[in-house]
Amino acid sequence: MYSMREVLAWLRLFYDYFVKWPRNGFRSPAPQMVKRALFKRYSGPETTWLETGTYLGRTTRFLAKHNLRVITIEPVHFLAKRAGERFRKQVKIEVIEGDSETVLEGAILRMTGDVAFWLDGHFSGWITHKGEVITPVAFELRTVAKYLEKFDSVTVLVDDFRLFQTEGFVSGEYPLKDDLITWANDNGMDWTIEHDIFIASSRSA
Repeated sequence: MYSMREVLAWLRLFYDYFVKWPRNGFRSPAPQMVKRALFKRYSGPETTWLETGTYLGRTTRFLAKHNLRVITIEPVHFLAKRAGERFRKQVKIEVIEGDSETVLEGAILRMTGDVAFWLDGHFSGWITHKGEVITPVAFELRTVAKYLEKFDSVTVLVDDFRLFQTEGFVSGEYPLKDDLITWANDNGMDWTIEHDIFIASSRSA
């Protein structure tokens, strides 16, 4: 039996996919249903996910339903507290309050096996976190690269590829698109771009 909250969530997913996205000419960003299909395709029941940017916890909940474990990092106190309360009975979910620069490395050190990273901790207005840079993704990728050999397989998904710059890099803003591609190539990973998401996977995956 589904709760009213779950029913409303599903109705929103269907509205975004079947109504809002077509009206928008199927432009990016893609609706949540498309992203969820990618999450399922690039992971499995034995995958541990690390998510940066919990926000309302919808992706967190979905990943926990289909995968082994989820570690989610949220720098905004209110959002982290809300997620901690929401998922307090979910043994597969660990909520960490803090920014990536402070807590990411410690979280990675506790991961083993097949892992996937959903890097979506970009500042996007309202109550989302804005530190010294709009997105900590450059730091996050450098940190992930230090531990690639630790895992059986690694997949990294970076949201909002359209926002990354093509030229004229300005410190504190989004890195260059080429920086993501160079990172994947330098670390011997296959890469692709699907629905505004940059995806890099270890070749053994």
